[in-house]
Amino acid sequence: MKTVLKNKSGVLALILAFAMAATLFGCGKGAAKPEKGKIINASPSSGETVPILPESLRTYYATYKDPKSADPFMTGFDIYQPVPVKISWTCEQEADYYVVGLSMKKDIEISGSGDTVYFMTVDNYVEVSELFAGKTYYYKVFAVKGTEVLASVLFSFKTENYIRTVYIDGVSNTRDLGGKVGEGGKRVRQGIIYRGAAVDSVTKQGKADFLEKLGIKTEIDLRTGTELSVFRKNINVVSVKAPCYINNDMGIDLPEYQAELAKEIKVFADPDNYPIYFHCAIGRDRTGTLAFFIQMIAGVSDEDIMKDYLASVFSVAGSNGLTEGKASDLSYGLLSMINWLKEYSNGSLRQNVEKFLIDIGVTKEEIKAIKANILEG
Repeated sequence: MKTVLKNKSGVLALILAFAMAATLFGCGKGAAKPEKGKIINASPSSGETVPILPESLRTYYATYKDPKSADPFMTGFDIYQPVPVKISWTCEQEADYYVVGLSMKKDIEISGSGDTVYFMTVDNYVEVSELFAGKTYYYKVFAVKGTEVLASVLFSFKTENYIRTVYIDGVSNTRDLGGKVGEGGKRVRQGIIYRGAAVDSVTKQGKADFLEKLGIKTEIDLRTGTELSVFRKNINVVSVKAPCYINNDMGIDLPEYQAELAKEIKVFADPDNYPIYFHCAIGRDRTGTLAFFIQMIAGVSDEDIMKDYLASVFSVAGSNGLTEGKASDLSYGLLSMINWLKEYSNGSLRQNVEKFLIDIGVTKEEIKAIKANILEG
C-alpha cells in the first residue's frame, strides 16, 4: 500500500486525512521534530552512490570502448527499464503509517517544502523509480502515530551517473537525453527532452505517465509527416518527414530533408515547448539523427553521443532488424554522417554542425536559444 504524494496544490489534504492538521503543519504539541535514534538504520543514508539502471546497461556504460562494446548486450528484449531505489528504515516507535519526503534540496518538511515529493506507506520502505542520473537526493522519514509525528534526521544518497531511462507502458526504447556534459562543462538538463519509439500502442497508464509524470508538452513525430498522434488533443504535435544519416534517399544531404531537419531543430528554440518527446517508428535512426544534432548544439562529445545512440539496442524497438550480436552495425550510419559533417567546412565537428544548420535555415539566435534552454546553469 503505497501512495505517491507530490507537492502540488491540495496534496496535503491527502495527508490530513490521516492526521490532525495542526500536527502536520508543525504547530502545537505534536509538531514533527527530528529525534535522532528513533528512526534508525535508514538505507541508503550516508551519501552512497546507488544504481538506477539494470546491470547490463550499467556494465555497457562502465566498460564502453567503441561501438563493438554494445554487441554482447543485444537481446531483442526491453532490458533498459529503470531500476527503483529502495529507501528503507527501522523505527523504535510504533507508527500508523510513514511519510517519506524526497528532494534534491535539504529543506524537507512534512508541511510541503520546496520541490519535495512525498510517499506514504504502511511498510518500512518505499521504492522510487526514474530519478535523475548523477544527482544527490535528500530524504526524511516521518512516522505518524495518531496525532504525533516523529521526524528523522536528514539522509542522502547519490544516483549513478550514466544515463536516465524512463518507462512508458506500451512504448519502447524510451530515455532522457539529458545528463551528459556539454559546452563549458555544463550538463544537459534532465527531465526536458525525451527520445523513444512511436507512441501508437501506448496504454492508458502509459498515456497518463506521458502527460502527468513526464509532463510532455510537445511531441515531434519524425515519420512521414502524416500520422495522427494519440496525443493530438492533449499536447502540441509537430509532424515532419525526417531525415536519416547520409547518402541515402532520405539523407541530410538532400534539400527536401534539410528543410524538415530545420523544422525539427526550431522546435527546441521555444522554451514553451518543453518537455519534448521525439520519436520515429522504432526510436533509433531518424530519432538518432535528431538526437545527434541537439546534443552537438549542446556541446556533447561525439563519443557520448555514440554511447547514447547504441543504447537503443537494449530495447525491442531499437534492436529491430539487427542480426543478433551485431549491435555495432548501427554505428555505420551515424559515423558516415559524422564523417560527412567533418568535411562540410574547415572547422571542428561542432563548428561544422552549426554552420550546416545555419545553411539549411536555422538561425544563430535559435541555436543560442536552444543552448540556453537545455544546458544547466
